[in-house]
Amino acid sequence: MNITIRKAELRDVDYVFQLQQTNLLQNISSENFGKGFVRVNLSKEKIETIILNNLAVVALEENLLIGYYLMSGIDESDPATEYLRLAMKKCVYNDKSLNTYKVLTGNQACVSNEYRSLGIGKKLFIEICKLAQKRYKLLFGSITKSNNVGYSYNTSFKNSTIVWEDDERWYIVFDLDKDF
Repeated sequence: MNITIRKAELRDVDYVFQLQQTNLLQNISSENFGKGFVRVNLSKEKIETIILNNLAVVALEENLLIGYYLMSGIDESDPATEYLRLAMKKCVYNDKSLNTYKVLTGNQACVSNEYRSLGIGKKLFIEICKLAQKRYKLLFGSITKSNNVGYSYNTSFKNSTIVWEDDERWYIVFDLDKDF
């Protein structure tokens, strides 16, 4: 298996969108629920904007896109990120409000079912962290409490800290100055 991780390009938008649609919570079967899912349905336009303006990486086997990791800043005009904006105001890391740091937020990560448990998600995460380190101190994201796979995956990194939780989600910070 020859897996390549690279920065996402505009030619990847349709493939990222297709993989996202396959793994949306409302589109997966109950037997696949425990294998992980994505909750937010990003439009092709939003995926394109993330690729153009922020950080995004993809995993490919030959020419087949098998995974992606999308990051962005918090868009004040996007209702889908309102919960993150509100959570950031409540979260503290190293005794300081998250708003005092240069923070990048995690939008979405996904690996095709057939390629899970092969370390591809970890490779995507490490690559996105390397790209983000140049401009940001922290990555901030959330994990839906019913997504046990997402929780196990995200908390397996040495640089991760759960900084707050509510009824639906855990909120997590990755310190980019620490080892992954």
